[in-house]
Amino acid sequence: MSEMRTVAHAAVGLTLLATACGPVEPPPAPDLLITSVRVVDVQRGLTSPPSDLSVRAGRIQSIDPPGQGPPTDSATQVLDGDGLFAMPGLHDMHSHLWNRSQLADTYLQNGITSVRDMGGAQDNWATWQAEADSIPVPRALNAGWIVDGLQSVSFFFTEARSAEAARARVDELQGSGADFIKVYSRLTPEAFSAIATRARELGLGFSGHVPYAVPASRALREGMGSIEHFTGVALECSSRESDIRRRIEELLAPLQADSVDASLLSAPLQEAYRLERWEALDDYDPSECADLMQAFESGEVWVTPTLVVAGDGPEAKLSRVEPHLSSWPEWMHGMMRPQSSEPVLETPERIATLRQMFSELDALGVRWLAGSDAPNPGSAPGVGLHHELELLVDFGLTPLRALQAATLHAAQFEGRADESGSLTVGKDADIVLSTGDPLENITNTQSIQAVILRGRVVARP
Repeated sequence: MSEMRTVAHAAVGLTLLATACGPVEPPPAPDLLITSVRVVDVQRGLTSPPSDLSVRAGRIQSIDPPGQGPPTDSATQVLDGDGLFAMPGLHDMHSHLWNRSQLADTYLQNGITSVRDMGGAQDNWATWQAEADSIPVPRALNAGWIVDGLQSVSFFFTEARSAEAARARVDELQGSGADFIKVYSRLTPEAFSAIATRARELGLGFSGHVPYAVPASRALREGMGSIEHFTGVALECSSRESDIRRRIEELLAPLQADSVDASLLSAPLQEAYRLERWEALDDYDPSECADLMQAFESGEVWVTPTLVVAGDGPEAKLSRVEPHLSSWPEWMHGMMRPQSSEPVLETPERIATLRQMFSELDALGVRWLAGSDAPNPGSAPGVGLHHELELLVDFGLTPLRALQAATLHAAQFEGRADESGSLTVGKDADIVLSTGDPLENITNTQSIQAVILRGRVVARP
């Protein structure tokens, strides 16, 4: 008997069984019905014919041909989806929640229903979580303070110079409700290993910057969840790796004192950043980092490239953020606007090498996450994630794969793939309605007509 006939016979049997047991109760009425909408399937890379999408109790109840879904009642909110496309709510996998109230609305207006806060919201975190059930705020994973090895110029860092201090910082962050640990560039190898061990003992992940003193291959062996901004990759793959690491060590050595004048911090920290992130690209050679390339081949390495802040030059960055500066307080403008006085780090030659590195890592099976790193030069909150999706496509991903980096793959990284990341029956009803198909053109993620979070319409840009 063919598979089709077997299915048909089974359906008849179920019908007879239902009849014998009495009338079948109709499904409960949906809280929200979106009619005649085309559903974007980010798992298969397809867009459905016009369908009725029903939502109940914050989850997707059914997706049916028009007029064939659960019956509605007077309490059902109905949205006309004719001519619209439904895609999963977007995840910004590298954000900084410094201003809770304004950022929450901005993210939602841009279709971002989940954020991974990579440091900066510790004082706001309890309030953010408490308000989630009463006012619309995106779902969020919180790192709390960023753990670094030296005194910092920023207020949202916490210091861990020794292994003992590193373990204590992890305990403190876990006790204050952090969902994971954000590590930073100036940790010693001993402190980094202590964080990795203690986080693992407590069931916490850790992600962030590969420290200057730790090879990226070692960081991955110790369990680093995601590498942000390609940190450590170009350095380990540089033919001048030893020389650059020595120069960075010399720059940071004077900052090991118990107390350093804050005015003396900026110059050496900026020079260390320039060496690791940009000068290392001048001598990039993947044959120099076989261990790291082998790790990438496993298909289990996650990278958030944040191309929006490092994938092109200052003119392109300025053109992205300039139209959005008026929406933000004056004190934030300097954070988002590239400084014209700084030497141009993103030379055409380095950007070309960055593109080469991206393509090589992609071919090895790196799993990409989409993050905006906003607010930072070239990236404004909310819209920065859409610009990142455009750059992911510009660097070689298909629109589907770029969209997956902000939906399906983001949910997989978060451990929430059973609940989020795609528009599937039973999953969270975090939905963005747009006028265009993002699988056809990734810029269609920006043609937003409505945003639905936890089954409720929370934004109509």
